[in-house]
Amino acid sequence: MKLEDLHNKAEGLGEVEQLKVVILELGQIAEERGVEVEELKEALEEAIEQARKDSLTGILNRGGFEMEVERRKQSKTSIIFIDVDDFKSINDTYGHDVGDRVLQIIARVIDKVARAGDELVRLPEAITGRIGGDEFAIALPGADEKGAEEALRKIVKAVEYTPIEVEREVDGEIIKEVIFMKISGGVGESMGGADEEMYEEKKRRREEENAPE
Repeated sequence: MKLEDLHNKAEGLGEVEQLKVVILELGQIAEERGVEVEELKEALEEAIEQARKDSLTGILNRGGFEMEVERRKQSKTSIIFIDVDDFKSINDTYGHDVGDRVLQIIARVIDKVARAGDELVRLPEAITGRIGGDEFAIALPGADEKGAEEALRKIVKAVEYTPIEVEREVDGEIIKEVIFMKISGGVGESMGGADEEMYEEKKRRREEENAPE
């Protein structure tokens, strides 16, 4: 069995169940092939690392994100929670393949900016993850609320200024378009707090958009 097969078998299970699957399968492989303990250890570490990542975007999944935040937790950690605005319309208009690619691009932008790969912001200790669906989170160990809010503004700007090329079929013809996505975000000391603040921000924006002129 290949490590990719182990990852596929473990994906979708809880963290403990994932590790049980990986350990049992690797133990069987070691017994069958006479693998040395050091080789088994390296294979186990690689399999665990794969199980912590989101298979679509390549950044951490929810379990991996929470484990990494806990492992690197300092006295002060700010959390940014991000949700892609009106993402359902992308799937409905262009299909799920395009929707997946949009999520991949957004994840790359978020990760690049948060990890100091972009001149917009420098946050070398940032931890990024896809929490589920079109939701992402960033943990900033050592950052206060003001610093996290500034980081969020720069990440929002980076995402919204990223052109995404898409295609769709109209009356039998393939139409190429360029779209720009918008995201909403919130900052808090915990996932729950940041999530709540993000939805409050969405609510405020809807009220402003629907307000009479």
